[in-house]
Amino acid sequence: LKAVCGPMTPLRRKRLARLHLLAREKRLIDGDDKTLYRQWLEQSWHVGSAVQLTDDQLRVAVLKLSETGSRPSTLDRRPLLQKIEALLADQGKSWIYCEGITRRMFGKERVAFCTDAELRKVVAALTYHQRRQAR
Repeated sequence: LKAVCGPMTPLRRKRLARLHLLAREKRLIDGDDKTLYRQWLEQSWHVGSAVQLTDDQLRVAVLKLSETGSRPSTLDRRPLLQKIEALLADQGKSWIYCEGITRRMFGKERVAFCTDAELRKVVAALTYHQRRQAR
């Protein structure tokens, strides 16, 4: 493992800590549940743990995670995005959760890149999830 990812330097420790902090902020890690975080690592980097990332991959992962999951800038202009934001807030989910949905459903990295027809499908998926959780 050390041959692949390199020695555990202070900078590497700092980046790993930053990655985990961002994952908690983006709600990829919820308490002890790291399922979403591990899925993100697997989909993005094909690893099961951040320790397996090379130094360059770790740096990019921190940058990528710090840039994703933010509120889309087009939110005020698209009522469907406002509906999605309300559903996410009601369920206690973040925008990164929604981006995961759009990535799985449409292969798009950002919610803002979706068409109105795709956004309606995201609203339907979130509504379905909300009803399922209410049971």
